[in-house]
Amino acid sequence: MKTLWKVIISIVVIGAVVLIVWYFSKNSDDGTHEVETMTIETMDLSEEVITYGTINPDRTIYLNSTRGDIVEEIPKKEGDGVLVDDVLVKFNNGTELKSPIDGVVLENNAIIDQDMSMISSQASLTASTSALVAVGDFDPLVINAEIDESDIILVEQGQWVRIYPDAYPDLVLEGEIREIGMSPVVRQSETATLYPVRIEITDAKGMYPRDGLTADVDIIISTTEHTITLPVEAAVKENGNYFVFILDENIVKKQNVELGFETEDYFEVLGGLNNGVEVIVTKTGELKDGDKVIIEN
Repeated sequence: MKTLWKVIISIVVIGAVVLIVWYFSKNSDDGTHEVETMTIETMDLSEEVITYGTINPDRTIYLNSTRGDIVEEIPKKEGDGVLVDDVLVKFNNGTELKSPIDGVVLENNAIIDQDMSMISSQASLTASTSALVAVGDFDPLVINAEIDESDIILVEQGQWVRIYPDAYPDLVLEGEIREIGMSPVVRQSETATLYPVRIEITDAKGMYPRDGLTADVDIIISTTEHTITLPVEAAVKENGNYFVFILDENIVKKQNVELGFETEDYFEVLGGLNNGVEVIVTKTGELKDGDKVIIEN
C-alpha cells in the first residue's frame, strides 16, 4: 500500500512540474505574452436588429361542419396540398366540407363515423379548439417575430431581412418587413415590452413549408460600404472610451479609437485606425502599454 501511495504522489509531483514549466514557457520571466492578432480591413458592414420568430402561413382558416353529419370519407390528410373547392371531408348525407383557399392541410381531425352534431361554426380566421380542419395559405410564407421596445423605433416597413431557419442550418432566406404592430404583445410572464412584426419571406429557396418552424432573424437597418472594421474582441472600453493594442515590432502600444455601430463580430471604425494595421485580439485584459509580446498566429 505504501508503494502505491508513493507512485501516486510521484505522478502528482511530475504533473505539477509539467504545468509550472508550461506556464512559464507561455509567460516568461521577462513579462512577454503570447498573443494573437488580426489585420484591420475594410468591408461592407450592416447595422442589424437581431431577433427570432416562427415561420407560418400567410393566413390559416379553420373549418367545421354546421350539421349533425357523420364523417364518411376523408379525402385530404394533414400535409396534403389543396386548391379552392377541394373536398376535405365527406359526410354520410352527401354533404362535403371544402377548402375555401389554395393551401396545405395543417390539421384534419376528422375520424370515420364521427358525429359532428356537437361541433358548430362554418369557418373562422382564428384558431378554434373544436376545428375539424385547418388549411394554411403558404403563398407567401411569413415570419411572426417580436422586437424589443429599444429597437422597434429602428424598424420600418420594407426593410430587408435575413432569415436562418433552425431546421435548415445551411439555408439563408430573404424577406422584408411587411407589418409592424402598434401595440405591445401582452403576456403575464413577459417582463420586457415587445412589439409584433410580420415578415414576408420573398425567397424561400425551395424550403418545404411547415407551420411553426423557428428561425433567427436579422433585420438590416443600414449598410455601410467599404468601411474600416475592428473585431469586437480587440476593443477595450475604459471610462466610456475605446482603445486597442497595436504592435510596434514586438512592443504593445495603446491606441485610442473612435467606434461607430456594433454588429455581432465587428465595430465600425470612425477614427484612430487605418486599414492594414495589426491589432491584438487575445489577452487584451492582461496587457498594458509597453509590454513585450510574441505573436502565436
